[in-house]
Amino acid sequence: DVFDLPVGSTPLDLAYKIHSAIGNKCIGAKVNKRMVPFSTKLQNGDIVEILTSNASKGPSLDWLKYVHTASARSKIRAYFKKEKKDENIARGKEMLEKEAKRRGYALADIFTPDILSSILQRHAMSSEDDLYAAVGFGGITTSQVLTKIIQDFKKEDHSAQIADTTLPITEQKPRKHSKSGVLVNGNANFTVRMAQCCSPVPGDEIVGYISRGRGVSIHRKDCPNVKGMEEERLIQASWDSDGEERFNATLTIMCENKGGLLATITAHIANARLGISAANVRVDEKAGIAEIIVTVQISKASELEELVRQIKNIEGVIEVRR
Repeated sequence: DVFDLPVGSTPLDLAYKIHSAIGNKCIGAKVNKRMVPFSTKLQNGDIVEILTSNASKGPSLDWLKYVHTASARSKIRAYFKKEKKDENIARGKEMLEKEAKRRGYALADIFTPDILSSILQRHAMSSEDDLYAAVGFGGITTSQVLTKIIQDFKKEDHSAQIADTTLPITEQKPRKHSKSGVLVNGNANFTVRMAQCCSPVPGDEIVGYISRGRGVSIHRKDCPNVKGMEEERLIQASWDSDGEERFNATLTIMCENKGGLLATITAHIANARLGISAANVRVDEKAGIAEIIVTVQISKASELEELVRQIKNIEGVIEVRR
């Protein structure tokens, strides 16, 4: 069959154009007889084979990043809205709690009855569970909800004092080098932690965020979460060029499921003299695809860039992403 799709469409767009059931059971795709990632943009004349399985657990919310057409996006959201309501409620609540915590608040403290009523009215919803479910299946974002909650909370004059978490920079006694590998305002004494949302490594441009009671979290400057942070809590941060700290960087590798490929990948890591902190492999035998998630220890971004380049050149590797 021949299908017309807009420029920029991916195999998932085609799967959902054929039928919602095909899209929901999709486990992989071949373009011109080659396995490709879901993010692949289709070209005129491509021969596409959609791989499905009745054992599929259904679409992933990550698929929303890969589809181009509004129709496919709508069908994915409809699946989560209808089939996974309990999971959506739990997921949405957890997402809001994590985002609130990242911004320095406890959701239970700022989600007062009056604010809840205002938020539900704003989004034409009837219950708190409806709100959590909408966040869980991607109907609305945590930023859309929390930005309004925090604004209303501050208007109610319940905002917490920042003074107790302001870091006493002038009273710190500088150390020669930073054990963490990061300097905050040029100082090595602060307690810092690497943000898991973007996992910065030396060479990335970074910024610090003063967390309540947990020191300074370090983000990449281009981390999407930085845009939603309170500006008064952002603080200058830089890498300590003399630091000896090593950092974890996680790679997701999509590849063909064939013998020896995992050994080849780990050999490249070993040859680069990088340690492995964790590794996980998931295999879809029917589709012939393997997903390898490996966390390596690096001291600078160039080590990671070189490793990614080498792995991409391995025959059978489809995609490598950080």
